[in-house]
Amino acid sequence: MYKSKFGASTIVLSMLVVSGVQAAVAQEVEAPAGRENESRQSVVIVTATKSETTLQDTPIAISVVSGQDLADRNILEVSEIAQDVPGLTFSQSPGDLPSIVIRGIGTNNANQTAEQSVGLFVDNVYKPRARQYRDSLFDVERVEVIKGAQGVIFGKNTSVGAISVVSRKPGTEFGGDVYGSYEFENESYTIGATADLPASDKLRFRVGGQYSDTGGYVKNLAGGDDVPATERYIVRGTMVAEPTDSLTATFMLQHSEQDTTGNAFQLTEALNPALVSYFGYTTNPYEKRLTPTTTFIDGLSVPADADSQDSTDAVLTLDWELSDTLSLTSVSAYSVMDYSNYSSIFYSSSDAAGQPKGYQLFEEDFEQFTQEIRLNYSGDSWHGFIGGMYQDQSLAFDRTVRLQTWFSPGTISGGVDVGGFAFAGTSNALLDQDMESYALFGLMTHDFTDKFSVSGGLRIGYEEKTADFSVTILDLIGLDPISVPNDFFRPVDQRAGISIYPLINAAGVVPTTTTDDTSVDGSLNFSYDITDDWMTYISFAQGTKSAAFNNATISGSFTPEPFIIPEEVARSVEIGAKGNYGGGRGTMSAAAFYTDLTDFQDSVFDPNVGVTGAFVIQSFDAETYGIELETRYRLTDNLTAYGNLGLLEAKSQATGARLADAPKVSGMIGADYTRPVSGNLELNAGGRLTFSSNQLHRNPALPRGTGEYQVADFHIGLDNTASGWSVRAEVKNAFEERYEVFSFIQPLLSAGVVGAYNPPRTVYLSVRKSF
Repeated sequence: MYKSKFGASTIVLSMLVVSGVQAAVAQEVEAPAGRENESRQSVVIVTATKSETTLQDTPIAISVVSGQDLADRNILEVSEIAQDVPGLTFSQSPGDLPSIVIRGIGTNNANQTAEQSVGLFVDNVYKPRARQYRDSLFDVERVEVIKGAQGVIFGKNTSVGAISVVSRKPGTEFGGDVYGSYEFENESYTIGATADLPASDKLRFRVGGQYSDTGGYVKNLAGGDDVPATERYIVRGTMVAEPTDSLTATFMLQHSEQDTTGNAFQLTEALNPALVSYFGYTTNPYEKRLTPTTTFIDGLSVPADADSQDSTDAVLTLDWELSDTLSLTSVSAYSVMDYSNYSSIFYSSSDAAGQPKGYQLFEEDFEQFTQEIRLNYSGDSWHGFIGGMYQDQSLAFDRTVRLQTWFSPGTISGGVDVGGFAFAGTSNALLDQDMESYALFGLMTHDFTDKFSVSGGLRIGYEEKTADFSVTILDLIGLDPISVPNDFFRPVDQRAGISIYPLINAAGVVPTTTTDDTSVDGSLNFSYDITDDWMTYISFAQGTKSAAFNNATISGSFTPEPFIIPEEVARSVEIGAKGNYGGGRGTMSAAAFYTDLTDFQDSVFDPNVGVTGAFVIQSFDAETYGIELETRYRLTDNLTAYGNLGLLEAKSQATGARLADAPKVSGMIGADYTRPVSGNLELNAGGRLTFSSNQLHRNPALPRGTGEYQVADFHIGLDNTASGWSVRAEVKNAFEERYEVFSFIQPLLSAGVVGAYNPPRTVYLSVRKSF
């Protein structure tokens, strides 16, 4: 039944796309007389090429989600837009580290020191840390997802794409919004307000803030709480000043905080029945997970699983018009972020005698200053820019692990004496990293005719990273602290499906290490207007991802292996077409792509390595190829249908093995209906169905993944266009589709599989007042 439903969705979407293509070719549908402009789709402006262009006239693959859509659907994080973008997937580890994947390629969340293959930019400012993807989406004008290597325009660490978040700027008239929403299933709510405050024709402000309290959807049967429960708030102030007719200064200051209690991960499957039985777990007859029959007791006197993050950003942008054809842009930005995450190692802790107790604490302190200066040119047939970029960054990453175990002979091995052991100890791993980078870049486009254009770009960059790394044993059965550069145990007993490591391998710390790289990335694009409504293009591009230091150690090694992860280089080819059809009622974009990766930076958690498992670094060559389609068509003056489809193949070039987080088929279909009800009252309703084929999780010891799924969302609302009031009800995952989004083998004990499921059904009621 499930598979037939998935197949039906794919067929329906394919029919929608094909019908759009036929309409585009035949051009048989005409707009109603006298209503040509009204019937056309809205023109979407993007800045993915560092200049304002329309979405349909920009010859690269871009998907756009409007700020209004984000607000209407109660979307708080970038990860929630994946269903709107073909080829985009997100996954999240127990440390709340997101992994962002475009067209089958993305940096795994197993290693926290590496930058992302998909770069995040907020108001043209680079956000290199994975945790910055968790910052709140607030008062956004639009989110642009740009696919393919973007090394020239956006710089390093955009080897497979970039996500650009553009916030709203101050308006010229007084106005604003007050809004709130309540979610009934998990008892969550969000409140917020924004206001435009013009002081004069030359000075205006926009201020706002948002607070949300999100309830958990996993019941902790031992403690009774619903987890993960998250509180977050964000405040922002933006000023635009125009001291002269040719100079505009925009200053933005933002601060956000979030705190989470618990996480969604739980034991979902037994691998070692003897251990599972000993720890007091039984199979839950209602869900594919294990249920503890004992209560949680923390023998280490530490708080429950928790996560917190603080971020502050300041951005000054200067736009200076030098002449009719030349302008100068300066973007200066300062960012700081502090993050900590505490979680259980075993995902099972109870009061039963002999059970292990352990926790790990991740802490990250990040600071960055960036300066970009760009000279822009726009002539009759030539347009583009040249510029320079400077980045100064510091990162401190701290990981503390504490274990406390007691076992007696034969306790967990079915009566077989495997030897008793006892251990109590704490280790601390610290990595301090400083980075400086410089880049010169440029992109120029020449319009040979009104229909044919060629653009070419080049970026030359230099980057230097310096790191210090050490591991310190803080206590070990009463011994003095010992500094060692590795997990501090060697295996002495691996019977009964467990691994115990009570011996010390003492050595010196890793000496200060420096890596420096010079990168040269380029792009070449040819575009041709077939008709007034349709454009085709072919592009070639290369992007580079920075070398990184590895902070994951393996028992018996004196340093992390390897300590330096080499650069990742992506070369992409894309052929695409964009256009309008049906007399302006419909829009469509299609792209076929191929990406070749050298030294793809992959890392996976292997539970069979080290005392609690280890993050194993892999560098290998990979390739991805596929097709993506997006379409929107206004069927009537009141009804609009839309959809997207992604077909993907992502694999290792050496082995042919599938890459993780890369479904072969994914997409979405939906429809929106609006019509006047009475006077100024307007009804809006709609729904969407998101679907995906199976995808693998990142686990070499346990090949498993997310199965095929379909998720349906529906909404209905009323807008009063005169008073500015709007009310909207929405249900997400209406039919409670459940699937495992991430999984791995339980560290140290390997008693079972630890996994997390997608959120169940949620029901929202939202109210907004615009003034």
